[in-house]
Amino acid sequence: MIHLYFLEKEKIVPIARCHPYYPKDLQKKPLCFYAKGNVRLLQTDKFVVVGSRNTSTFVSLLTKSVAKDLSNVFTVLTGVAEGGDLSAVEGALNGSKKVICLLPSGFSAVPKQNLSILERAEKDGLLLTCRPYETTVYPYFYEERNECLADLSKGGLIVSAGEKSGALITAKYLFKTGKPVFAFPYEIGSKYGTGCNKLIQSGAYLTETANDVLTKLGMAPTADVKKPSSYSATEQAVLSALQTESELGIEQLTLLPSLPTPTLIGVLTSLEMKEAILRVGGNKYKLTP
Repeated sequence: MIHLYFLEKEKIVPIARCHPYYPKDLQKKPLCFYAKGNVRLLQTDKFVVVGSRNTSTFVSLLTKSVAKDLSNVFTVLTGVAEGGDLSAVEGALNGSKKVICLLPSGFSAVPKQNLSILERAEKDGLLLTCRPYETTVYPYFYEERNECLADLSKGGLIVSAGEKSGALITAKYLFKTGKPVFAFPYEIGSKYGTGCNKLIQSGAYLTETANDVLTKLGMAPTADVKKPSSYSATEQAVLSALQTESELGIEQLTLLPSLPTPTLIGVLTSLEMKEAILRVGGNKYKLTP
C-alpha cells in the first residue's frame, strides 16, 4: 500500500472522485487518478492527438506543428510512446506547454527511453495515470488507457495508424461517444497511414492543419498556420538523418546514398525554404524546433 508521505515525496497528487479537479462527465470513472505536474490542466478542455510508434519523419514534423497550434486552444492529451504521441508532446511543449500524457501503467513503469521529454512534460504540463505507482503494464491496460483518452477529450486527431494501431482504439471510442475524429491523409498503401485512410472513409475529417480541426469545431482559426509541404525522397532522407542526429554537417550528409554535393545543396536550400531545417553555423544543419 502506498502511503501519503511516499506520494508527497514523489510529488504525486492523488485525484480521487471527491477531489475538485477530478474530471467531470466521464463514462467510466476510475477510483483515483495520480498526477505529477500542473493538475489545473485537468479542468481545461482537452483534445487528443495520438499516433503509432511507426510514424514517418514528415508526419512527426507535421504533428509537432499541429499540436503546437492546437495547444493554444486546448490542452493536448496524448500517450507516452515514441512516434506520434511524443511528437504531439514536443509540439505542445513548443507552444503553450499545455499537455497531458496519460500512462497505461503506474509511474514506476514510465518508459526510460522517453524519460527526458516526459520530465519536460511533468515540469510544464502533466503526467497522469489511474494506476497505483508500482503497477506494470499488461496488454489490456492499453485499450483501457485509450478509452480513457477518448473519454477525457472533446475530440481527437489520429496522426498515424497502421492496420492494427492502438491509435485506432482511441478513434473507436471517440466515434462511440459521438465525438469528432480527425485524421491525416496518406498515400495509398502507406504502411504508416492505412488506418488513418480507413478512418476518413468511416467519417473522420481529413486534416492537414490545426485550422482544419478548429474550423470543424466552429472555433476561430489560429493565425499563420501553413499548409504542409510535401517532401521528395531525397528531402526525406536528409530529414531522417537529422532526426537521428541533432546536427549534421554537409560532409556527413554527402555520405547519404544518392546525395552528391551539388544535389545536396539544392535539397538543403529547398528544406530551408520549407522551414523544415535550420542552418546553425559551420555548414551544419538541424531540424526546425
